[in-house]
Amino acid sequence: MNDLPPPSRPIDKSLQAGALGWTRVAGLGVAIAVSGQFSGWNYGLAAGGWGGLVAAAFVTGLFYLGFTQCVAELAAAMPSAGGFETYCQRAFGIVAGYMVGMSVLVALAIAIGVVADFTAAYAKSLLGLAPWSSKLVLFCAVLLLQLRGAREAVGVTMWVGVIAIAVLLLFCASMAPFASARAFDLT
Repeated sequence: MNDLPPPSRPIDKSLQAGALGWTRVAGLGVAIAVSGQFSGWNYGLAAGGWGGLVAAAFVTGLFYLGFTQCVAELAAAMPSAGGFETYCQRAFGIVAGYMVGMSVLVALAIAIGVVADFTAAYAKSLLGLAPWSSKLVLFCAVLLLQLRGAREAVGVTMWVGVIAIAVLLLFCASMAPFASARAFDLT
């Protein structure tokens, strides 16, 4: 039995006309997660080896799955463009919502710096470019892209994710002949 009245208008696939839609939001999440792996996988391999890296990837995958299910449930129950901080504010009060919002802002600011640092290191090793010029170009590109609009930023992020996935697949294919079962020893 459904106690809710029938909707007065057909339900749209997005909350607002011209919104990103669920496929782009999912693609954005994949692009951010996969392209972010370029920054951390070397440290993971050095610290835990292949077995540790696989275990960490599995646990992280479970965390991502749980997080996406929680946010999906909240988004269905309380549609809001405010993001996760809106849900925290509703549940725990304005101070908690503010703290979550500021935490997300700080995390994104730090992430841009980390990505710029790793991108500059890759550009220096592959192309011989000066690190500060690479960082400056990247910061300016990100700033201009954000000023242009969210749709363009999401599109570029998704293309970066596609390129990252292609590079990872190319790397795996090129390293496959050198793989051995001894390299995956978990002891």
